[in-house]
Amino acid sequence: VDYDQDDNLRGMITGAWYSALRLERDDHPGLVHFPENCKYVLDTNSTDFQQNYQALLTRLDYLTKVESKVFGEGDRNFGCSQIEL
Repeated sequence: VDYDQDDNLRGMITGAWYSALRLERDDHPGLVHFPENCKYVLDTNSTDFQQNYQALLTRLDYLTKVESKVFGEGDRNFGCSQIEL
């Protein structure tokens, strides 16, 4: 599978960002970045299942800011996470 093609989820995400910013990909290349380790395959029969599952949960925690987000004060939270993955 070629994940650099535009007809997959990666292409749709990239297209959505450029559309939201009202920019053309060709005029502003590289604004959307996908890290090398951005894909998780969960195979319950794999010996690495628990390790892969935990890695996925850690990434999801990072994306949802579970550790650092303040809830219930009525204020918006702006900033970025400092967690190293």
